[in-house]
Formats: sequence, structure tokens, C-alpha cells
Amino acid sequence: MTPHLVCTLFFSATINESIKKLAYSLVTNPIRIQVSPKDPVSKNITHSVAFISMDDKRFFLERLIRENIESKILVFVRTKVRAERVL
Repeated sequence: MTPHLVCTLFFSATINESIKKLAYSLVTNPIRIQVSPKDPVSKNITHSVAFISMDDKRFFLERLIRENIESKILVFVRTKVRAERVL
């Protein structure tokens, strides 16, 4: 009879020290594989944050897109419902 292999996988884009310690404490012979580029921030990306009141967000986003028609814009939203409103 062939023994069964049990494997536990944990994926994280970011991990702090306390979570890493917890994950290591739950497994036997842990192996960590880390994939990260030498320069994680692309040189051709402009990062910005805007704090906008809830009532003004839609108008702000519409203006931002209209004023940057040739640009690609990545917008983060909290829920699927809010993402569908952006469409």
C-alpha cells in the first residue's frame, strides 16, 4: 500500500511576522517559496491616493477617466456591488 502524502499550502501576497510564525507552527518541515521581483514597483506606473467623500466618488472617477482618456487606470473598490457601479 502506498503512503498518502499530505500537503498544506498557504499563499499570501503580504505576510507579517506573527502570521508567518503561526503558519510555521501548524506544519511539519515547512518550506517557504518567495517570489518577488528585484524592483517590485514598475517605473512606468504613477501611484496616487485620493480621499474623496462618498457622495463625490462617482463624479471624481468620471472626471479622472475623462481627463486621462489615453491612460489605463486601476481602481480598487471594497465590494463587488461597488465594482459593478463603476461600470
